[in-house]
Amino acid sequence: MKNPFKKRKKIEEEDLIEIKKREELMNQHVLIVQALENELRGFLGSKLSKYGLDSQKDWRFDTKSGTIKEVKRPQQNMPMPTPTPIEDPATAPKKPVKKTSTK
Repeated sequence: MKNPFKKRKKIEEEDLIEIKKREELMNQHVLIVQALENELRGFLGSKLSKYGLDSQKDWRFDTKSGTIKEVKRPQQNMPMPTPTPIEDPATAPKKPVKKTSTK
């Protein structure tokens, strides 16, 4: 008996058109949501000065409690480690050789 489930099938044209339409709708919805998020960010940003908040900081607007809270950013001003210089053996200063006494 042959296996009725093949590993690869060709999609019928009408199904392919429907799948493409649905993917296009999903992409459009994603773009709409992104635009709405940008609008909301702009609106909330415009309210910072109204409430005397520093626009250089991050703020969370909590609609349930009606409060605005500062969001702490992770510290980014950590000093970078200094790289160890790589010396060219040909131009590196010669290190003194310790003499060992032979008795």
